[in-house]
Order: sequence, then C-alpha cells, then structure tokens
Amino acid sequence: MTGARAALRPPAAFALALMLLLSTGQARAQSLQLLDVTSFTLSSDTGAPQLERPFHLIIAVSVAESESRLDNLVLPSFFGLEELGDARRLVAGSNGTRYRETITVVAHRSGTIHVNPAYLDAVDARDGRPTRFISNALVLHVGGGLEAPAAVARGVFRLLPAGGGIAALLLLAGALLLLLLRRSRVPAQQRPAHEGVAQPARLPPATAPADRLRAFRERLSTHPERSTVLELRRYLWALAGAGTGETLADVLRRPGAHDLAVRTVLRAAERAAFCPEPHLHRAIREVLASLEHYMP
Repeated sequence: MTGARAALRPPAAFALALMLLLSTGQARAQSLQLLDVTSFTLSSDTGAPQLERPFHLIIAVSVAESESRLDNLVLPSFFGLEELGDARRLVAGSNGTRYRETITVVAHRSGTIHVNPAYLDAVDARDGRPTRFISNALVLHVGGGLEAPAAVARGVFRLLPAGGGIAALLLLAGALLLLLLRRSRVPAQQRPAHEGVAQPARLPPATAPADRLRAFRERLSTHPERSTVLELRRYLWALAGAGTGETLADVLRRPGAHDLAVRTVLRAAERAAFCPEPHLHRAIREVLASLEHYMP
C-alpha cells in the first residue's frame, strides 16, 4: 500500500505523464518520413475559372531526398467546387523527388471560392523535429452565370444619365440574350426530370441520419478500416434510394445527390472504398472531412 500510494504522488504522476507524452511523440515521429521539403505549392491552371467549365488545381512538392512515395500528404479541402478526378506523378532521382498531383474540378456557382492549404506531416531533416509543412491557400474568383448580365446592367444605369439611351437599350438586350443562352446550355443531367414522373427518394437532411453518420465518423476516427468505409457506402446508397449494384454515377444522377455537400460525401466514400491500400488512410481522412462539413 505504501509503495502504491507513493507512485501516485504529484511529482511522480507528472513524471509518468511526461514519459507517456514523450513516448507517444517518439512513436509518432518514427512513423513519419525524414524529409527536407524545399518547396510546397498549391496553384490553379487558370487565373479566371468559369462557371461549369472544368479546370485544375495543382499540388507540387519537392524534397531533397529520393523517395518512392510521400506519406501523410493531405489534400486541400474545397467547398464550392466538385472534384471530377485526379492524376498523380512522382519522379525520384539523385537530385531529390518531385511530386505533382493534378485535381480536376468544376464550379457550379460564380463568385469567390476559398481553397484551404494542403499539408504534409514529416520529420524535418534540418532539425529532426516532427513538422507539419503547409502549402499556400487559394482564392478563386469564378466568373459567368448571372454575374455577366449583372455587370452589363450596371453599365446600362451608368449610361442613362449621360444620355446614351440607345446604347443602354442595346446593352440591356445583350444582357438578356446572354442570360437566355446560358440557361439553354445547362447540361441535361442538371435539368429537372420529366414532370409528372415519380422521382426516387431524396437523401434526407443531415438531421435525419445524424446519429448513424456520427457513429460512422467516430468509428472511422478510432479504427480507420476499409470494412467500415464499405458499410458507410452501403448506408449512403440506401439513403439516396439506390441499390447496392448501382454505381457512383447512377447515384449522382438521383435528385437526392444534387446538393454539393452530399456529392462530396458520396465521392469520398467511393474513393476510400476502392482506392489502393497505400492511399486508404488519406482517403478515410477525406471521408471524415466531408462528413464534418455535411453534418457539423
């Protein structure tokens, strides 16, 4: 009893907690790559993206070491953009490693969209400390949609006081024509289905399946396993009114999957369910991020 009580004295307890903290930090550091990160950037291949026109986000990482892969690289989170796919390229040699990932995205709304930085967890080769390397963020200004006619309308009102009545009417007619043309170019999959035909069940709002989705999020946070992702995928398919044999493309065409947050969750679950094993943990982190946005 005396020995047990002595082990619980504050100085000894503090020392034990410190030892546990240090051992945890050392274990974490041992699981990270030792890297000298020379550059880490996030960019877009266009300075003026347009509504409903795909463009690319580009993540470029350079390290001084020759590596066959980069672990613990987490992609940026972007809301307001739909991801259409990605391509990765890694070149390693005696002069280091160059990694480039190109993500194809499309904007479904005009205006300003913020893209958060990507980050890479590694042990800094310069000082031996576990470090989170962070890229730059992006601010994109998506043009098109109703912004162009609105800008023309503003020009009309500026011309009216100056007596440019005819020019103002021509500009206004052009704005209306542009609006009609844009509406006629809406892709068929975005138009309403035939009126009078019964539609499949819509994916309920986050409040309906909140408890079940929260349970999935907790399970994936503590035990990031593919079996849990597959179970989550089946549950999301059922919420959208889809069968287990339907593909992601089939589910995304359903009315319940038109919301951007819902599409993000569905795509993340599909990617994590079938991605190669080396990318599983990163894909599960994307699932968790999409769930947090869907049901904060």
